[in-house]
Amino acid sequence: MKTHYIQITLLALLLPVLVIAQSTKIGLAKNGTKLLVFPSEIDFTVLGDPYNFVEVPFDKKGSKYGNLIIGLQFSLSSNEQSASTNYSVITEEGTIYDFQLFLDPSADNSTIRIRPEMGTMSINGNPGKRTNLQQAIEMAEQNDSILPPKHYYKEHSPKKEDSDVQSYQGDQQPLTQELYESDKEEYIRRKCYYNQFNKGSIVRYFSRKDNIFLWLKEVYYDHDELYLLFRLDNEETIDYDVKLIRTSIGTNYRKSSSNQKTPFPADHRYKIPKRVKGNTSNHFFLVYDKFTLDKNKNLVVQLDEINGNRNITLEIDRNQINRPKKF
Repeated sequence: MKTHYIQITLLALLLPVLVIAQSTKIGLAKNGTKLLVFPSEIDFTVLGDPYNFVEVPFDKKGSKYGNLIIGLQFSLSSNEQSASTNYSVITEEGTIYDFQLFLDPSADNSTIRIRPEMGTMSINGNPGKRTNLQQAIEMAEQNDSILPPKHYYKEHSPKKEDSDVQSYQGDQQPLTQELYESDKEEYIRRKCYYNQFNKGSIVRYFSRKDNIFLWLKEVYYDHDELYLLFRLDNEETIDYDVKLIRTSIGTNYRKSSSNQKTPFPADHRYKIPKRVKGNTSNHFFLVYDKFTLDKNKNLVVQLDEINGNRNITLEIDRNQINRPKKF
């Protein structure tokens, strides 16, 4: 593994940039080491500020996992009270991961497992590309998550089993216009069921608390409904118990102290989990009647934990809501 102390702007000029997303922020305390574990071997790294921030490579230490792990520290010799820098990691498969490092006295030293979807761009044109085996493993983990045995698809509607969606032959039942007109709730339920494990095309749109990640995977549009597909990743060892998921429309005026949130509940909810076991994932849908946002508003998704403080807030901007993918 090679380390280059150059600005990331120079790197961007040298590589064919195909996909760009905002960098992941990582806070570092003045003592301890934070480990990043990557899905494939590290080829080389770029650290913008080698004076206040320190890399701890493990590829020369004889471990078979050394090429997958990098350690990060804030320099003990630094007198800075506030510092930040860019940091990029390029893996052997050509995926580039961008991070923003900053001094955070309250940061813990928990290990962060980097997922392929967190890649900001790819030299070969496939950001965050996963092998078929990785996708199969991920699917198995999702199926093992603890979910409600039945699901509400609209408030006060009766609960139904997922098994009701499939015919006795196990084939998908057709999603017809007749079904939509006669039983819209059933149509939406089947639509969610058939598409709950879609990979999605939205790259690196997430919020996190410690190692709990809430990802927006896709925004779909069909008939008069918007379908928002999420994935909740629990990369901690302790289970994550969901207290509630609430959504609102929030204003995002810059430099304003009067930004407000207006409750905006989903019209249909599919597979909202009760509990996500440690080191597993869960997909779920929030479905809304068609709406759009102006440039000063976001859809705010808030996830709260039972008897815990690992609460997550994800703000979804108008570019995602107003440009859905057609089902």
